[in-house]
Amino acid sequence: MASRRTRKSPSGTRRPKALQPPHTIGFVLRRAYFALNRRFAAEVAAVGVTPEQHGVLFVVGHAPGLSQREIAERLCSDANTIAALVQRMEAVGWLERSPDPLDARIQRVSITDAGRDKWKQSFAISSRWHLRAVAGFSESERERLFELLERLYENVALDAHSPPGSGAPS
Repeated sequence: MASRRTRKSPSGTRRPKALQPPHTIGFVLRRAYFALNRRFAAEVAAVGVTPEQHGVLFVVGHAPGLSQREIAERLCSDANTIAALVQRMEAVGWLERSPDPLDARIQRVSITDAGRDKWKQSFAISSRWHLRAVAGFSESERERLFELLERLYENVALDAHSPPGSGAPS
């Protein structure tokens, strides 16, 4: 009888190849994202912020006056999700919304002093966390990793005019 192909697990034990996680770009990226997000969430929770709130504070802190839709686009998120998040962050005093002077249907979002303080706290954690996440990478490896991830994004991002499922790259 032919033996099953095996691979050593991180604990050093052997597992049949069929039990190994898939070695696909989607699976590896998903696994890395969830590990990063879970650990980052645990760390920023110490200052009372979620990763999603940190993202909004970061974007609005760098570009005050964006619309909720523009924030959603920059964070690659759904507009309704961002609208609800901004509403909750406004309720705790981190953000404020005001109508666009040319189109009252559009809400412009700005960071408050309390939001800026919260952003500084979470940004300090984010900066340390980023350095830990790429520990052991040389500067050129870090740059190359970001270049490759950006290229991957460009390869799979759909053109705004392509229907979902068309696979048309932008």
